[in-house]
Amino acid sequence: MQLIRIKRPSLVRKKVRRFSRSWIRCFRILPLILLFITLLAFSFYSVSQSPSSMRRSIHPYVGFGGSRGVMIKQIGQDKVVVLGDTQFKLDPLIDRNATTPEVWARQFINLIRSTHIADLILQESNITCLKKMADRRNSGTVISTCYNLDANADLEECPSIPQTLIGHINVSSDPLNLTPAEVLRLSSPLSPDGGWQPQNCLSKYMVGIIIPYRDRKSHLLQLLYYLHPMLKRQQLNYKIFVVEQAGNNTFNKGAIMNAAFHVILKHKLLFGPLAFICFIFHDVDMLPEDDRNVYSCSEFPRHLSVAVNEFGYRLPYYELVGGVFSINIQHFLTVNGYSNLYWGWGGEDDDMGYRLSQVGLPISRPPATLARYTMIKHIKRRPLAYKVRSKLVRTSKRRYRLDGLNTLKYHLLNITHCYLYTNILVDVGAPPKTIQDFQREYEQSQNVSRRH
Repeated sequence: MQLIRIKRPSLVRKKVRRFSRSWIRCFRILPLILLFITLLAFSFYSVSQSPSSMRRSIHPYVGFGGSRGVMIKQIGQDKVVVLGDTQFKLDPLIDRNATTPEVWARQFINLIRSTHIADLILQESNITCLKKMADRRNSGTVISTCYNLDANADLEECPSIPQTLIGHINVSSDPLNLTPAEVLRLSSPLSPDGGWQPQNCLSKYMVGIIIPYRDRKSHLLQLLYYLHPMLKRQQLNYKIFVVEQAGNNTFNKGAIMNAAFHVILKHKLLFGPLAFICFIFHDVDMLPEDDRNVYSCSEFPRHLSVAVNEFGYRLPYYELVGGVFSINIQHFLTVNGYSNLYWGWGGEDDDMGYRLSQVGLPISRPPATLARYTMIKHIKRRPLAYKVRSKLVRTSKRRYRLDGLNTLKYHLLNITHCYLYTNILVDVGAPPKTIQDFQREYEQSQNVSRRH
């Protein structure tokens, strides 16, 4: 006979009851746990948005600013609008009805061609010039221009690696306090507009160097002291343009570089076929250390200042194109130029890096052993307010079609031809009131944190 042990029903009910009570307790304390997590998240967010935390959280290399130990120039003690935790709203500053970059570029190119029709007819009639251009373009090289070809028809193309290069250049980061006469004596001969081209060969490149500038005469002269002799040794057909922002409003590097690009082409300050023109945007405080880093345009946009002494001669991050940056006309139109919304120091170069990524243009770079630069010691201006700068950088890729060349507003005040450069004086107006308010709050918070 087989005995079967039957569990007592009372014991089963007791275990089920005990199991149910445990779950009931868990469900009762679950709201408290969720409330605690929510409060913790809000606390962390509030701390991260405080001025001191924001200042510490800024990447030390973003926009070439924010690093420790940097000297900051004091800018006016205006009445501060307290914004608290108010977030910067970008939509009011965006023109949703702006002409598309493609339409704007087509209209701009047509404008240039219509104003230069006489020159185009002259070039079209020059069969010898066009044949040479086509042959050299198919072989992967370019010539500088077609004008005045009869005088240079028998000249050979300049070598890819000129024998005049010397390699490493000894430069000083300390101000040299040069005079224009000293720089001109070393740089001569130059054309009356700050340009030069080799006389014994045909240069491969036609280069326009754009230097954004304001109130830094000693730095400009020091840069030209090294730059003119180096560009001559590279046997380039080049011209240097210094674009200066008029007035005392906040500096807008991106807007004045866009304005320089527009003025140079519209007013034929750089003459030649558009396909063979190369623009280089050059910070006034970046001194080249090696003349083998050729100032030209390659197949893709090229970041020339790869290794800078202030960053330990290392590239901080891939998107960086600040310092010295070369790009041809087609690519500059494709990315819609620089942003016009960075009022203050830092951010516009990173914005350009993200624009290139968005349109599928990779950033090319020369070897870091050649692309070395020394930054002149100087007092830096205050950076753009963190809330504004971070919002602009985060929205670069989706904003580039509505902020750039197609929305640029400026007034050309004067074009002055000097022997060292051509000066372009432009007025790009004042920052929008919202940006001014955030900037005042940011500067006040920086002053308070420094006092403590």
